[in-house]
Amino acid sequence: MDVNVNSDLIKSLRRTRGWSQEHLAEVAGVSARTIQRVEGDGVCSMETRNALGAAFELPGIELDIGVVTQGDEQVFYKQMRRARLGFCLGLGSAGVGVSLSFANGGIDAQTLGMSFGIIGAVLGASFSLIGFCTRRFQQQRALRHR
Repeated sequence: MDVNVNSDLIKSLRRTRGWSQEHLAEVAGVSARTIQRVEGDGVCSMETRNALGAAFELPGIELDIGVVTQGDEQVFYKQMRRARLGFCLGLGSAGVGVSLSFANGGIDAQTLGMSFGIIGAVLGASFSLIGFCTRRFQQQRALRHR
């Protein structure tokens, strides 16, 4: 069964180590032609993917397309924290603005209530979306580590 791998990642890992395609082939126990094919079109057998992973001292699945590395995982969670903070600050500021406008007589009580309702709905939808993204990321990570 053939699998797709990230050919750019494989090239990068090989070049970082200063390896030729022939040397990688030798370390992985595959032919040089196999390395050329993998780096060219990103398709190989599961056995080749696992052999390349072993050569790079990585789980073979880390070479798959779309797999997130440990560094990317930390970046993801950092971005999610910033997103939550941004939403809270933005909507909190909107709430303060609406409250000050009400206090100064700029809006009536009905508009104040409607404004806070909209702010609450936007906040709820935003956190729901962030939660969905985080949960999806965690599920993909769990599948990757099976």
